[in-house]
Formats: sequence, C-alpha cells, structure tokens
Amino acid sequence: MSVTVSHVRFSCPGCGRSYRAPGRLQGRQITCANCKATVRVGGGAVSGTPSTVRRRRARLLAWFAIGLGVLLLLWVLFLLTHHAHTVDPSLKVQAAQRLGR
Repeated sequence: MSVTVSHVRFSCPGCGRSYRAPGRLQGRQITCANCKATVRVGGGAVSGTPSTVRRRRARLLAWFAIGLGVLLLLWVLFLLTHHAHTVDPSLKVQAAQRLGR
C-alpha cells in the first residue's frame, strides 16, 4: 500500500520566491524565508502582507540613510582636522621673516 502526498506550489507575493509544500498545509500561513512576509500556502496574500514588506523596506532604507549620514559626518571631520594641520609653506616663511629668523 502506498500513500501519495500531493504538493502545492505557490510563491510569496512580497518577493516572488517559489515554494512547494505538502497539500495538507493548504490554506495555512507561513513566513517567507526570504523577506519574512506572511504567505498563505497555496497562494493568495495574507491581509497586511504588503504593508509588512513596505515597513521592513522602509526600516532598511532608514538604516542605510543613517549609515550614509555617519560616513558623511566622519568624512567632513577628517577633512576639517586634516586641513587644520596642513600649513602652507609660504606662510611659514613669512612668519619666520616677521620674527627675524
């Protein structure tokens, strides 16, 4: 006696990743391993899924913007400190002449 298990193919509405699950899971909700959106086995979006994906993308974009801002701030600080330590050689000569050296 052999038992055959039918499988259901479906994809995540958030990122498009394809899945294959046993037919007994039809209609249940799972979390997409790729984008963490909630997906209904057998297809169909779970209510709230697009907003979840948008919220995660917005959070990622916010962290990216913060990181970029920090890098920009560090670059400006580097330029300011580097410029403060750089003295034009002609100014050194003029200062020495004024002091009589």
